Amino acid sequence: MTSIGRIFIVVNLVLAGLAVGWASTQLGVAQNWKEEARLRSVEADTQLATVNADLATANATLAQERTNKNDAQSALSTTQASLTEVREALASEREKNTLLTNDIDSIKATISTFQQSTEDLVAQKDAAEEALNEAKNAERDAMAARDVALGEMADLVDNVRTRDASIGGLQADLVTANKEIASLGVQLDTAIELGGLDRGQIAMGQKKVDGGILGVNTSIAPGIVSINKGSADNVSVGYTFEIYDLASGTYKGKVRVVEVQGNMCVAEIVKTMPGTSMAQGDSASTSV
Repeated sequence: MTSIGRIFIVVNLVLAGLAVGWASTQLGVAQNWKEEARLRSVEADTQLATVNADLATANATLAQERTNKNDAQSALSTTQASLTEVREALASEREKNTLLTNDIDSIKATISTFQQSTEDLVAQKDAAEEALNEAKNAERDAMAARDVALGEMADLVDNVRTRDASIGGLQADLVTANKEIASLGVQLDTAIELGGLDRGQIAMGQKKVDGGILGVNTSIAPGIVSINKGSADNVSVGYTFEIYDLASGTYKGKVRVVEVQGNMCVAEIVKTMPGTSMAQGDSASTSV
């Protein structure tokens, strides 16, 4: 055998020894790895079980969370629906509030108008009360004036009664006087005719007297009048008065005095102008 063969054998032996050592080492390593792998497998199984348990818990939690999410979404939907209703109710309330505000403004305006009307009514009431007081005062004054007027009327009635009684007596005297006047008239006419005089010349002897008619009585022909002038004014029986309306200047006729008293006289109507009639208030004058 050659040295190369020997070297080759030695090398092979060395390599074989190395291979056996390596194999032994690898076997030990493999056994260690297998044990370690087993231990790791056990640990992995334990961790897997733990993970599975945690996964189951997580799935349960996820399911609960999904349920909670669904419940929350349902609650959210309900809340949103409620919020929509609340918004609609709020809009409605705002609209009502706007209408109420308008109503309040209208009521305030009405109250203001009512207050003004009340103030006007109070002013009218005060004015009415003042007018009523004035009316009451005027009524009292009128009552007092009425009482005075009634007293004066009573006096006038008494005077009228007295005058009527006097006129009644005068009318009786007038009848007698008319007869005497008729006789005197005939005598006067005879005297005028015999003496060549006229009535104007005879009347020149009476004084100037101006008065007015107090009353007229035509129930006894030819009619008599009473004049507010008498013996105190120098009026005598036989005086003649011309009668006229002073306002219009209308001449109405003539009367002749047949009876005289202190402040009045009675005269008969001797001439009346056509279309006229003597009346109370006419003017009477002995000369025009």
